[in-house]
Amino acid sequence: MEERILKKAALAACAAAVIACVIVPFLPRIIRSAQAWMQAVEYERTKEEREKRALSGVALLEYNNKRAEEEWQNDTRLEEGIRLALPLGVSGDDIKVFNDYLVQEVIISIPFAGDAYLYDYPMLGLSGPMEDIVFESRGKFGTLTLKTDMVYELDTSYDEDYFYIRFLTPHEVYDKVVVIDAGHGGEDQGVSKQGIHEKDIDLDIALKLKEIFDGAPDTSVGVYYTRTKDKGASLDTRKKLAEKAKADLFISIHNNATQSGMMSSIHGTQAVYDTQAPESKELAQACLDELTAILGSSDKGTRAARQGEDVVYGCSMPAVQVEVGFLTNQAELEQLCSQEYQKKAAQGIYNVISSVLKKR
Repeated sequence: MEERILKKAALAACAAAVIACVIVPFLPRIIRSAQAWMQAVEYERTKEEREKRALSGVALLEYNNKRAEEEWQNDTRLEEGIRLALPLGVSGDDIKVFNDYLVQEVIISIPFAGDAYLYDYPMLGLSGPMEDIVFESRGKFGTLTLKTDMVYELDTSYDEDYFYIRFLTPHEVYDKVVVIDAGHGGEDQGVSKQGIHEKDIDLDIALKLKEIFDGAPDTSVGVYYTRTKDKGASLDTRKKLAEKAKADLFISIHNNATQSGMMSSIHGTQAVYDTQAPESKELAQACLDELTAILGSSDKGTRAARQGEDVVYGCSMPAVQVEVGFLTNQAELEQLCSQEYQKKAAQGIYNVISSVLKKR
């Protein structure tokens, strides 16, 4: 038995010696070839990483999509929105999403998402709605900002591994869409008289209108606001909200002043519209009729919107800029500061919107 084992051991030793004799002369070459292969693999990996990191956010999303055909076949939700991978230890409840309708940005806060998050956890899904994708990591959170091509409502869901965001147009959620603009805001005070700023009265009326909409039983109308606090925005930004929400109506709330800016006896309600839009003229007249009736104010008529001065100029949907009253008239100034008067103005605007939408 021992003799047999010794023979096998001897044969194995001989075989090893023969192999060694054959391989050893070529060993340096084999090692160099292996090293070259490993270097080539590493070069390709780093090259791929460099190329990925040179891509813009949208291009990176499209790159990921091309390399993930199997994922697309197995996850139908990718056809309706985007999928974010959850970092280790993070659940869907930890993800915070803010939809800034005014500038069409979706801001996503992701805990423990470091600088390489988009590369270590490839995002997949629709690139069509995206104009830009920017990621920034600070402290224990990463912030992913999606700049979208229009206003979207978001439908979010998640499982153990992924967070999903589905993009819905306003008209996929609501039967009708309205945009309300409280004029001026921020550093732009509008007309100022006796320490009272037009921007504040415009906002007060808009917020009272919001209360009416929020309390209305009809939830088929989606309402978007250019501002709900003292914050300014350009005319173009306000108008774009209406355009990119594909609004059925755009109502801008303002107040008036005399051309000289001096206090005077001139008072009443006025409506501004784009003369190139026939439907806007009808809307302006409807607002004028309703507001003068509910406020008891005088009818100052309609006027043509001025390019670069009035937000409703050039709107593609029916749009009106309501000038509720004159801050340069003492009696009307006091009325405009009244909560009751503001509520009446808001109710009048709501009545017009409801009436017009029923006919569309």
